[in-house]
Amino acid sequence: MNHKCAICNHEIPNNDNNKEHIIPNAIGGRKKLSKFICQKCNNDCGANWDSILTRELSFFSLAFHITRERG
Repeated sequence: MNHKCAICNHEIPNNDNNKEHIIPNAIGGRKKLSKFICQKCNNDCGANWDSILTRELSFFSLAFHITRERG
């Protein structure tokens, strides 16, 4: 079955084992999907969207003692 990236619509190769957090890991997200977005889009989103979202919601992470999967 061919999977296409939800962001750029390019086909995701079978060897792309990228897993995207539904909710960014930086604010406690643990649930992941594979074959949803490609590695490039995952990296771009992490560098742009996730960092902004994390900055905006970091208060809640600290206030509610939300633990992260890493770091």
